[in-house]
Amino acid sequence: MAEVMVIVALLAVFGLFRGGRRSAPDMSAWNRTLRDMQAQLDAALTELDQQRAQVAELAERLDFAERRLVQLQTPKSLPPSPPSAT
Repeated sequence: MAEVMVIVALLAVFGLFRGGRRSAPDMSAWNRTLRDMQAQLDAALTELDQQRAQVAELAERLDFAERRLVQLQTPKSLPPSPPSAT
């Protein structure tokens, strides 16, 4: 968010000194732009949180599948042989 504020400040400074104009910039336009950028950032963060949750769930499923495969591949021991009749 700090980067956005620096960019906005630079744009405001260049807007003030462009063409020698000394009039104040239209702050309502800046406020709308900042609100739009904040909404986009919030949406991106929400999507990132959802993707993190999906990755965590997939990691759990993969871990389970790997453990299950190891169980299936481990040879089972043979039952003990019956005592011989002598």
